[in-house]
Amino acid sequence: MPKSSTLRSYRTSRRWTEEDARGALSALAESKLSVAAFAARERLDIQRFYVWRRQLARTEALVAATVATAPAFVEIRGIGSEREEVVLRSGVVLCVADSGFPE
Repeated sequence: MPKSSTLRSYRTSRRWTEEDARGALSALAESKLSVAAFAARERLDIQRFYVWRRQLARTEALVAATVATAPAFVEIRGIGSEREEVVLRSGVVLCVADSGFPE
């Protein structure tokens, strides 16, 4: 099988960036070859594909979990004092001065 005609960064980089890894995995998917066949054709280490595929899957799962558990907006109304304190789950105390806006 012929090699890819264009020289891609994942083929020339000693160390892959996330962009290189995504490019290589995309080229692998487009080739419809097995990981072993593609790695051999491109003269790349097969383990690099497995490591990056696993790492990117973890990253995507973490992003999805973060988005799914992001708290909704919560409106806080003052009770008439000049300053309100909100204690966040992290333990941080947020102090808010009365802005003078009508309720």
